[in-house]
This record gives sequence, C-alpha cells and structure tokens, in this order.
Amino acid sequence: VGLLAAQSVGEPSTQMTLNTFHLAGRGEANVTLGIPRMREIIMVASQHPSTPLMTLPLKVDPQRMPTEAEASARANRLAAKLSRLKLSDMLQQVTCEERMRPQRGSGSSGPRPLVRRARVILHLAPRRAVGRRELSMAYV
Repeated sequence: VGLLAAQSVGEPSTQMTLNTFHLAGRGEANVTLGIPRMREIIMVASQHPSTPLMTLPLKVDPQRMPTEAEASARANRLAAKLSRLKLSDMLQQVTCEERMRPQRGSGSSGPRPLVRRARVILHLAPRRAVGRRELSMAYV
C-alpha cells in the first residue's frame, strides 16, 4: 500500500512543484502552492494553516437575495461554528485487501504476468454514533 500511495502522490506533487517554480518568477502563483501546501494539508495538519480555504455554497431564500454584507456576515457566522476535525478521529477501522491477478490485455498467448491489486477501505464511525460531545473532544 505504501508503494501505491507514494506513486499516487509522486506524480501530482512533481507537477505542482514544477508549476510553482515556473509561475513564481512571473509573480502569477501563490507562494503557498506545491509541496509546502500539500505538506501543510496532508502531513502536518497545522492548527493555523497559512492559507485556510474552504468553499461552501450558502443556502439562500430565492424570494429575497441577501446583500453582500448580509451574505458575508452569514458566512462568518458559519465559519465560526466550523472546527477542525481529523480523519483519524472519525476512523473506526482501516482494512486492506491485496490480491495477485493476471494482467489484462497482454497480447501474448503464454502465461500472463501477475499484477498486485490493493484496495484500502476506510470504515468511518456511523453518523448517528458520533454526538456533539465526541466531536468537541476532537477539537481540543
């Protein structure tokens, strides 16, 4: 699983790094891109991210569109209610299934080479089993 994860992260992170360096000289890129940003999100899980960003659509009454100030105030009230929650706080179990299977579509008539297939399953706590008390403990 480690090899699969490394390959899955490797190519996109390389491309992010190349894009960051390419655009940095022209001043077009945010400096918190690339590996530092990925590390901040995935590995460090910083309490105070340098570029906090979340896009959430706000439900509005179609009969009365709020002004920009009202929408901003509403968004700020919602942001104040949201808290940090790590995936590990919600995980009950992680299972991994691994199989060796013949490779598909190899044009030869002889024995086909084997390919390792891995499947990682994250079992989250049931929504009803997690109350406000449990969630609030995760934010300390």
